[in-house]
Amino acid sequence: MKKISYSIFGICLAAMFFVTGCFSMDAAGSTYSRDEVKTANKIYLAKIIAIENVTIEGTDGTVGGISGAVLGGLAGSTIGGGTGRDIAAAVGAIGGALIGAKAEGKLTRTKALEISVQYDLTGECEAIVQTAGNDNFVVGQTVRVLVDAKGTKRVRP
Repeated sequence: MKKISYSIFGICLAAMFFVTGCFSMDAAGSTYSRDEVKTANKIYLAKIIAIENVTIEGTDGTVGGISGAVLGGLAGSTIGGGTGRDIAAAVGAIGGALIGAKAEGKLTRTKALEISVQYDLTGECEAIVQTAGNDNFVVGQTVRVLVDAKGTKRVRP
């Protein structure tokens, strides 16, 4: 029985790392979702007035919580016997869920840029956050700000 529990524990642990590794937030100006293809964007010319490195929060989510609960429950079920085993499994599941959700939050955190621009036509200023991608932005550079039908903005060279 313990041999099977350890095998299941190992498989669940590997699955958790695989699934959380699949989370990727690519919000660079050059990355489009399938829904955005062949849709029109309004284009506004602007000048970059500031660039700051920022962090986009991760999501303390369901996948990490469920994976952690399964792993914690399995780990707890290997402790003790009878009612003690059931209590250990429950405590392990609760603790694993909390730890798993927080781990997912840390794994899905993303480095990004806050690009402040001043629009050529209106002189208004605005800050737009996006992941860096392959674009090398510099203060003073003239850029295009693309705005889709939903109002989502992206900065492009």
